[in-house]
Amino acid sequence: MPTSNYEFTLLPLQEKTFFIKIISASSMNIGITIQNISDYYKSSFRQIKWFAFYFGAISIMLMYNFIIYLMTKNKSFLYYVLFHLSHMIFALALSGIAFQLFWPDTPALNKYVIPIFMSIAASFGLLFTIYFLNLKVLIPKLYLFLYTWVWLNFVLALTPFIFGYGISIKMVSISNLFEVIMLFIIVSYLAFFKKNINAFFYFIAWSFFLVGVATSHFSNIGLVPSSILTTFGFQIGSFFEALLLSIALAYYYSQLSEKHNKSKIMLMEQSRFASMGQAIGHITHQWKHPLTLLGASVTLLETIFRHDKENTLQHLEKELPCMTHSIKHMKKTMIELSHYYSGKMESIAFSPKETINNSISLLSAKSTLKNAKITMDIPKNLEIINYEHIFSNIIIVLIDNSLDAFKSQNDNQIQLSLISDKKKHILRYRDNAGGIKIKPIEKVFDYFVSSKGDAQGHGIGLAMVKMLVEERLDGKIRVENSDDGVVFEICFAGLGNGGAL
Repeated sequence: MPTSNYEFTLLPLQEKTFFIKIISASSMNIGITIQNISDYYKSSFRQIKWFAFYFGAISIMLMYNFIIYLMTKNKSFLYYVLFHLSHMIFALALSGIAFQLFWPDTPALNKYVIPIFMSIAASFGLLFTIYFLNLKVLIPKLYLFLYTWVWLNFVLALTPFIFGYGISIKMVSISNLFEVIMLFIIVSYLAFFKKNINAFFYFIAWSFFLVGVATSHFSNIGLVPSSILTTFGFQIGSFFEALLLSIALAYYYSQLSEKHNKSKIMLMEQSRFASMGQAIGHITHQWKHPLTLLGASVTLLETIFRHDKENTLQHLEKELPCMTHSIKHMKKTMIELSHYYSGKMESIAFSPKETINNSISLLSAKSTLKNAKITMDIPKNLEIINYEHIFSNIIIVLIDNSLDAFKSQNDNQIQLSLISDKKKHILRYRDNAGGIKIKPIEKVFDYFVSSKGDAQGHGIGLAMVKMLVEERLDGKIRVENSDDGVVFEICFAGLGNGGAL
């Protein structure tokens, strides 16, 4: 039969006997209702409306959470979608809708679809629980146990092909029963003893689902009267479970966003302190030689003043140019540092060539030690409007990383070029330091992933560069290895005057 409804004619006071033969591989509840045509159409239409609302609402929630997954790449959202998608296919098969709509000529297919998608839904439900409640961190041993159970469920999905529907549905049902009881105990512990807000949402959602399932079951065996609430208890409980878990995921997403924003602020602070440390190291190195000369000149003049006062003026005239030169050198270092830190946090017109030169000057001591040659192909009169301080900070990080990566003292080269029009600029940075070994190479922009190795790097610099390019310069950054090094290309917005070579 293409539907579960059978039409017959019964005249007033007429008696008829009907024999119904039902073949099933397992136990099933059969409810028989006799209605006139008018009542049948009303109840049928009400049932269709409810199923349309239920499956439509579930589909909307799945699309919403799948979009969030695509945005965040957080597995909790993906497993939530896969769990409810599998559960929806199971519900369609169990209610007979899937049979009527999708495989009316192959009723035997239900024998496989129901236990298979029961098992698959259980697997994705466990995976969602593991990632949503962060059990790998909270209870590591339980995490391993549940992951093993996930694979057991996937194995149970194969049992209809091996043992048939009757044995398979019993095995899957027993496994699911133990799984639900176990999860309920775990979630209750986390919600009420560990005060985990995500577990509390989870507990409430599953309570609705279990109440709905129990109500449907009790209605089928006659313990509670039949009504729309008891007839569709399974779907009602499932709907509220999906709705509450969607709310829980929205709260979880807000937590992730807040944590991400805090990480950004902390990253900016770490960047600020790191660049200050670089600056202090630069000043220390640059001042060491002139301070030594000044000290030597002062000591010499003091000695002459004590032992040869008559020639003090003559030696003073001789030493003054040297002392003046040392002081000018120290002043120049401070001016360079001032230029670097004087950038305001607002868009201003600046010369990228001059800004890069100031950044190079800050790292001149280190580049000299590494015997690195830094060349630029940037129009000298070019001015762009953007955040100069941010631009300078990005250049500092890239050059400093290259200098750290150079292994020898021979032919170390860094090349910078800038192509610009009135609205868009492309900065191309290239070195010959051997390239980045991390695969995929884009992971170099992740937080706490260092291209220098755990001993040397903290994995902050390039993550900060990506954040600054995308959020402050309103641009994009990409990276690729060349034959002998690495190439960064930064495309960012900002008005410009074109410049001249």
